[in-house]
Amino acid sequence: MEISFQKPPAVTRPGRNPDTKYLLIAEQLKTRPNEWALILEEGHQTTAARIRTGRISAFRPKGAFEATARNTDEQGRCQVFARYVGA
Repeated sequence: MEISFQKPPAVTRPGRNPDTKYLLIAEQLKTRPNEWALILEEGHQTTAARIRTGRISAFRPKGAFEATARNTDEQGRCQVFARYVGA
């Protein structure tokens, strides 16, 4: 049996590639440092936390972005705001 040495592809969820969406958002935020922007009309509190902690790769290193969320209804949906504050 012949083997092929190669790096495995990145793990992705079928039908979704959130990092691509977030990379575009992060790049836009970097063009206007320290200015808040509404980045998601229907997001969640956890998304803001994941941005702040750098758990979403587009918003690394940790602390380079600030994020907050504001409730929009009783079902827990939120508007998510973020800004680039520098590394």
